[in-house]
Amino acid sequence: LTGSQIQSDVERPIADQRFLREAGSGVLIFEIQGYVFFGSAIGLVERIRRRIESSPTRIEHVVLGFRHVDGLDATARFALKKLLMFADRENLRLYFSALPADQIPNLAAAGVIRGDLSNSFDATGQALEHIEEALLSGAGREPVPDDLEGTLATVLGNRDQAKALLPMTSVKQVGAGEALFRQGEAGAPLTVADA
Repeated sequence: LTGSQIQSDVERPIADQRFLREAGSGVLIFEIQGYVFFGSAIGLVERIRRRIESSPTRIEHVVLGFRHVDGLDATARFALKKLLMFADRENLRLYFSALPADQIPNLAAAGVIRGDLSNSFDATGQALEHIEEALLSGAGREPVPDDLEGTLATVLGNRDQAKALLPMTSVKQVGAGEALFRQGEAGAPLTVADA
């Protein structure tokens, strides 16, 4: 999977969601299953390497999910160290999620988890949130619109469509605690609430 296909559970503005879907192609997510030993870990490293080298988009982040892993033997640490060396050469970051708690100190001691190149998170969603925050903070994004046309263009993804809708729209200022809708009242076909 890529970060375009799956994101964290964090609620974000529409413009940020769109940006993350576009930037998400630079994020690879692997959910590992079963028992990880040297041979399976080497196979995983090779699969990741091939995927990165064949990607039309530059890969900057790789998430390895261990939630479905039954165990990790000592020789697997050497293969993961090889993956870390590849990540260092390719200037990408590794994120380990849901590692068995007893393995984290072993992987840190082996130099597999180190803050400059790799981190460990309790869940894949937390790793994705961390990546998303990094992508958003480093992006030269457009500011959040403060007018109706800009808000509609962000929602629709098209400024011309937003301009066409403007004559059919109205703005209603609502105070804190004031109801937007009441049960039984006729509703509007489309309502955009901007806090």
